[in-house]
Amino acid sequence: MVDPEQTYIFSEQTMELIRYAMPLVGVGIGIAATPLIENLKDKRIRTSAKNSFSEECESLLKTHATIIKDFGSVLNAVVLDRMLRNHPYFAPISVNFPKEIKFYSSKIVEENLFTSFSKKERTWVAEILTIQSSINPQIAKYNHPDTQFNEIDFDRLQNVARHFAALRVHIELFLNPKLSYKSYSPLPEYCEQLFANEGYSLKESKIREFIIKNNPSLKDIPVYSN
Repeated sequence: MVDPEQTYIFSEQTMELIRYAMPLVGVGIGIAATPLIENLKDKRIRTSAKNSFSEECESLLKTHATIIKDFGSVLNAVVLDRMLRNHPYFAPISVNFPKEIKFYSSKIVEENLFTSFSKKERTWVAEILTIQSSINPQIAKYNHPDTQFNEIDFDRLQNVARHFAALRVHIELFLNPKLSYKSYSPLPEYCEQLFANEGYSLKESKIREFIIKNNPSLKDIPVYSN
């Protein structure tokens, strides 16, 4: 007859050994898995950086035409302001400026620029972020409550507006690798066309012509200068 107390598979010594060994095995597995876990974590961050930036670029493209119109309205207003300052019934012009361009993923993008993006993509990403950093200080200045409308320099505002138009080019090149920079060349003419598509212009002479066409009485009024 078999003794029930002798039917276990492992001896007490073996079970005791297993009890003490299990924590060590767990530690060993954890150490071995750490590189894999970190690799998966880094890959997730790299993927997140590219996806997040791409989504923000796509979102900006959807509102780009509206912001072009905002810049066009401001450019028109600056020219009109200069024309009307010598008019006997002049009244200060009020206009809303475009807001600063935000890429909330820019920090994680910069940290993972060389691991998340191809060489070609890095070129466009760098251009996009450079344009953003160059125009935002001016936009912030225009939106500051202490900024007087008659203090706005048309040429500087025109340059900001042109850079914003060019931002679309670099975003499209980033999002679609099949596109060629040559298809947007010459860039100044392409940027002007973006404004023309919305009924505006980057050129002061054309803006003035448009204003006079719709307000013939302003034709002989000399342009105000500080």
